[in-house]
Amino acid sequence: MGKIIENNLLSILMPAFNAGKYIKQTIASLLYQEYNNFELLIYDDASSDNTLSEIAQFNDSRIVVFEGKVNIGVSAARNFLLSKATGEFISFFDSDDISLYNKFTYSVSFLNKKSEIDLIGSKTFFINENSKNILFIKTFESLSSDDIKADLLFNNTFSTSTIVFRKKIISLIKFDNNISIAEDYLIFTQLSEKIKMENIDKKLVKYRVNSNSLMFKNKDKLKSILDIIHKTLLTNLGITASPEVIEIHNKFLYSNNLSLNYLENNLKLYQAIIKSNDISHIYKKKSLLNAIRKNWFLKCLYCSKSNGISSLSYYFVRFPYHNYSIVVNGSYLLLYYLKKLLKP
Repeated sequence: MGKIIENNLLSILMPAFNAGKYIKQTIASLLYQEYNNFELLIYDDASSDNTLSEIAQFNDSRIVVFEGKVNIGVSAARNFLLSKATGEFISFFDSDDISLYNKFTYSVSFLNKKSEIDLIGSKTFFINENSKNILFIKTFESLSSDDIKADLLFNNTFSTSTIVFRKKIISLIKFDNNISIAEDYLIFTQLSEKIKMENIDKKLVKYRVNSNSLMFKNKDKLKSILDIIHKTLLTNLGITASPEVIEIHNKFLYSNNLSLNYLENNLKLYQAIIKSNDISHIYKKKSLLNAIRKNWFLKCLYCSKSNGISSLSYYFVRFPYHNYSIVVNGSYLLLYYLKKLLKP
């Protein structure tokens, strides 16, 4: 990276609720950053475990702890921390993730070089509850602002702990206090209409896939939030977002019972999305097609859990929007099938 410039104060915002199991490891990864000019603002959301005692083991003036007396939820906690941030740049960081030592060096340098970009993320490693690297099926993160905007029509392309943004856009970021799942996804879809966002082409964070997270425990609530987000996005595009259409769009995210007919219905929805976008021009056409290709890959992959090899033929034969990525992603699909076949 060359010479490290640390003129810009960075505010790292961390809500924490019953985070005692991992927060010490998380804080340590932040304190030992290559980039040193930051404040770490932690809001303890009335934890009933050892979260506060784990934080207290660190004697570092950069750490500022706010103790909540009643539980207010992650969205309200983030809003509170935003009101306390003093840095020129701001980062969200979850209390169970791990930062690589050069994350903020890359992030701040990137934003200083590209003044037209207001928010950035990065690629991620995935770890399990024992901090071991795992294979987690996620299509390649988009890098450009246009590609990210199109991806957000289908799913969240950002991992929250990778995010760094300029304080000047703080007035655009207001989390809904009533939403505690996918609250970040909602914010990113709103921001995509107002600012330019990019992803750094490097893995800078270890994202923990945690079965005890709210997202894993509250699938019904997750479904309702995703339905609201995607209804808004599809309606803005000019598509009548009936409950049936929303189910086609979202079902793969929360159900393991997917039929081949479900894939057929998705092809029809893709056609409607492309046709509507040709009129509204909300998304760059190339970016939209790339987002559709990735979404098709995921849906065929998830559909294979109940339909086996038939999903593979659908992936290659039925899809009309092929390019080179069909070969790359298809290889992952083939490996997935082989793993299932060889599993004793």
